[in-house]
Amino acid sequence: MLKPRQKLSLFKLLAQAAEHKIKEGELFLLLSQKGPADLKEPCAQAAIEIKKNSSFAVAGLKAEVFDKRESKAIKTAIENGRLLAALRTFTTYYELRINRRSHFKYLWPYCFIVLMGIILAPFPEFYFNKTGLGTYLLQTIAPLTILLPILWLLDHPTHLISSKFSQDLGIPKLLLKIPSIASNHINNEMGSFLESTGMMKLCGYNWRQAIENSVPQVNNPVIRNSLGVIMVRMQRRDTFVDSLKRCEYFPENYINILHAAEKANQVPGALIRFKANQIIKSESKVRDDIKMPVRTLSVTAGFLFCYAAFQALTLGGYL
Repeated sequence: MLKPRQKLSLFKLLAQAAEHKIKEGELFLLLSQKGPADLKEPCAQAAIEIKKNSSFAVAGLKAEVFDKRESKAIKTAIENGRLLAALRTFTTYYELRINRRSHFKYLWPYCFIVLMGIILAPFPEFYFNKTGLGTYLLQTIAPLTILLPILWLLDHPTHLISSKFSQDLGIPKLLLKIPSIASNHINNEMGSFLESTGMMKLCGYNWRQAIENSVPQVNNPVIRNSLGVIMVRMQRRDTFVDSLKRCEYFPENYINILHAAEKANQVPGALIRFKANQIIKSESKVRDDIKMPVRTLSVTAGFLFCYAAFQALTLGGYL
């Protein structure tokens, strides 16, 4: 599967080609010949699949340049004459995420230095035969066994929410009850759902199809299950916006914006902008949030390295 930066490049080039009225069957062939080096091979594979009578959307899925959601959305877009709109929508989607940095990505270098400090701090005693190999390994492996899984979970937060183990422990519900976490968590989850719904609508889905394809974008099962009320209300002839208001976790500050968008017949675009605004605001918030952890990790790393140096000088007879 392509990386986000490659995806952005792919959708940009596909959109540009579609703007010039190049036929769907020739889009991948064109990129396999004149596209960036890292896209030529997967696009060539997609072009081969098209020669085997696969559709544009299916060929992209088989060549792993599209994921399942993108393939289904593009198939629907083609059926509704909205291929260019779909390609532009996914271009915007990846543009928003390409330079996005999480707390962990900012903190990772400092975490790595602390991990090196944990390994080096007891090393002088082992080197000068003051402790055995078993003791040294216990002093280093035990902390790493605890820290590395924590760091992995921080870099893969969806696993913390969506795994069966975490659900059995009640972590998804717990996240919704912690005041300092609940609001941001709900906004992020609902933002992902609303953004996906807006994207699917722009690709030509009706509301029911857009909602059904967007619900899986929500990782927290508690929030995901609460979205069922939307379809129930729409079956009773409520509008999408009025149905959203009935959802337990729908942010109230979105209501007036969506009512205005509804009057202007621009609801899908408004849904996408909620997530875009979240991503833009989160960048500055992340930089503020990491200031204290950076100081703490820096001091910890400094202490570990100084301790290792002191032990080396002492045991080596230099002090």
